[in-house]
Amino acid sequence: MKKGGAKEWNWKKIKVDIVVGVAIVIISTVLIGFYNIFSFHTPSSDSNIAPKDLQDKILSLYVENDVRYDIRINVLNKLRESEKLRQLANIENDKLIEELPIKTYFFISVVYLNFTPFNKDLSYFDKIKKKPVSVHPWRPDLDFEIHFISENDLFLIGFISADYIPMASKLDGKEKDIMIFPSPWGSAQTLIKIPINRVISARMREINGDNTSSYMLDLKLK
Repeated sequence: MKKGGAKEWNWKKIKVDIVVGVAIVIISTVLIGFYNIFSFHTPSSDSNIAPKDLQDKILSLYVENDVRYDIRINVLNKLRESEKLRQLANIENDKLIEELPIKTYFFISVVYLNFTPFNKDLSYFDKIKKKPVSVHPWRPDLDFEIHFISENDLFLIGFISADYIPMASKLDGKEKDIMIFPSPWGSAQTLIKIPINRVISARMREINGDNTSSYMLDLKLK
């Protein structure tokens, strides 16, 4: 009876050990699965960078997202102040850009920005510097703001769809086509400052929406 009891006890112990072992394997498998899932979805350090910071790292583009029409002036004023720009005096109205001092901001009609160089010796940048400007914007749907930082740094201020930001930010030697508006319109609610020396050409168009319209430029960037 003692030998039989020992065999019975050993068999029960073996069955318990098997059950415990299987349970450990199952639990370990489940835990590893959860670990892989959460590890896969854990953001990397780069994905925690805000969109504006990512653009700054790529091209130092000034980007301000979701600029509604009613806060546009406040956003632009802060940008002008950060660059230490002054508004033109009335006596400087209608002067050519190349005649103006640096560290100023002014406005230019979309009509004057509408240009495609046919002569390779004349760049878009050089052509635009020979255009007249205005002290004030006469029409928010027609006049673009320009920031004159230095003799070689002229910037176009406008509004684009956020979808264009990644493409506009790349300097990869490829040409890019983007639509830019002089003020917020439709999905173009992201303010951007584009170096004019990156512009190859610009074509003016009028866009019509529900009870509203705006002029814009089809920019080809390099």
